[in-house]
Amino acid sequence: MFNVIATDDFLFRGQTGIIESWYKAGKPVEFHLYQNGGHGFGLGNPNRTSNRWFDAFMHWLEINKFLVAAN
Repeated sequence: MFNVIATDDFLFRGQTGIIESWYKAGKPVEFHLYQNGGHGFGLGNPNRTSNRWFDAFMHWLEINKFLVAAN
């Protein structure tokens, strides 16, 4: 599971239970808690710490071999 959350997301209340349960189950999990980004942040939000989350996501997919090269 790849999870990104911004601390200024109005829905985030410090809960990390699902992340902890995936980790304890031995599943691949990556968690990024960004300083800002709000709720539902995307790729085009300048001046926010969360605006490069997609680069981290793509790297995580590659490292875990979730992306298969086309033949």
